[in-house]
Amino acid sequence: MTDTPAPSEQQSDLAGLRERFPGFYKDDLQDFVTNGLVTFDTNALFDVYRFNQRARTEFLAALRLLEDRLWISNRVGQELLENRSTVIKDAARATNELDTDLSKHFDEAVGIVRKFGKRRGFSESQVNRLVERLRSSQASIVQQADRWIQFDLKGDEPPHRDPILQNLEEVIGSKVGPLLSDTKAAEQEALSRFDREMPPGYQDWRKEKQRAVGDCLIWFQLMEEAARRKVPILMVTNERKADWVVKNKDDEIIAPRPELVLEMKETTGLSFQLINIQDFLIYAKKHLGATVSDTTVQQAKSPNRNFSNDELKLRRMIKAEGGIATVRASSTDNGEVFLEVKSFDGNLLIVRPGQLELETLNFLKAIQDIDPAKLKDSRRRRIDQ
Repeated sequence: MTDTPAPSEQQSDLAGLRERFPGFYKDDLQDFVTNGLVTFDTNALFDVYRFNQRARTEFLAALRLLEDRLWISNRVGQELLENRSTVIKDAARATNELDTDLSKHFDEAVGIVRKFGKRRGFSESQVNRLVERLRSSQASIVQQADRWIQFDLKGDEPPHRDPILQNLEEVIGSKVGPLLSDTKAAEQEALSRFDREMPPGYQDWRKEKQRAVGDCLIWFQLMEEAARRKVPILMVTNERKADWVVKNKDDEIIAPRPELVLEMKETTGLSFQLINIQDFLIYAKKHLGATVSDTTVQQAKSPNRNFSNDELKLRRMIKAEGGIATVRASSTDNGEVFLEVKSFDGNLLIVRPGQLELETLNFLKAIQDIDPAKLKDSRRRRIDQ
């Protein structure tokens, strides 16, 4: 007869819901902000380039208040330096995009003025004077916006001639973590997680290998540092993909993926949470005494709320029609580049690359570079909404 375990032995295997499923419970973020290890992913740090001068200063000052609790993973540091020029060029083009967007509306206004002048018998000279005022107004708006942005970098400056990077380096100091002890093994583990759709980063599977494993390497490095520090972990990120976060029906982020919280708990015994830049600044103002203006908080608003029309149209197509089948780059007679994006349902959308988010451009480029016939699992061609 098999011996029946004593009641005390049976009970030792029992635990509460919170212990078994920590990812479904949201801890008080105040403790993470005031006592935890606070780390930033690459895209969050790049906001230092996207902010105007005042917001940039307040953001860096908030980082300083973290002191030794600020930590940057080795992989994030690498990506920061590798992709810095691209982000600078995007930021430098901000007023160019404003000019392009305004042109559509001013062109419409010019048409209205010309029709009005024709109906009212204006001479061509009179109509042209009115049109010149419109064009002058457009140019004045763009010039003034450029002065207010105060962004003088072009993207080809070396690191030692980049004052924004120098300011960020001063704040980060010696807070960048080491490489993993066995990077090759970590990369293989990351690739195996893609097949299981295990977060984080599995939605980057179509990128070339060294870029695809980036999120996983950040995660592995973070768990190693957490085990060393023995404090709660807070990641600041603007990440919205489903391999990092859970969203509600209104597309609002409500929590990190439960699997991540559970893995951190099982591996290190520590709690894990993530917030976006805007929430970090709000918490830093409330609990760390940071000086953060309302305009800075508004600038830090999650980028998904400020998408261009092309970005919004593309995302609506993907959400409604299940994914993108083909992408083809073309250009107009005057050299303007655009993308022809066709959905699985056969609908065609024309978008301008300069109006799309960097993440979206990378997604489309990956599809463009891959033979669709080789992609058997069409559901994995989706970009997360």
